[in-house]
Amino acid sequence: MGVGSVCRRQDTTEAEQLMMVLYRIGIKAHAFGFSIRGVRRAGKYLQSSDSMAWSYAARFRPVRLPGCQHDTCENCPIWALRWRRKLLQALGNTL
Repeated sequence: MGVGSVCRRQDTTEAEQLMMVLYRIGIKAHAFGFSIRGVRRAGKYLQSSDSMAWSYAARFRPVRLPGCQHDTCENCPIWALRWRRKLLQALGNTL
């Protein structure tokens, strides 16, 4: 099941508790809009999640990554993979 509109609640216990309840009753939840902080808190209860946080950050970066030819890295696969690496490092063994 997809759960949305959590981007402003993911630093609260409210979002974590919601995902925990869904998990405990057997619902495999996908969290729309979870950033690294949100996944760090509630990731153990999620089946999957997504975030546009990586793209938002790239949109306001004043320069492109080395080797990129596009105007901004907001849809850049290299930027996305770097963000993914950062997410996995932040999570460590928490999942």
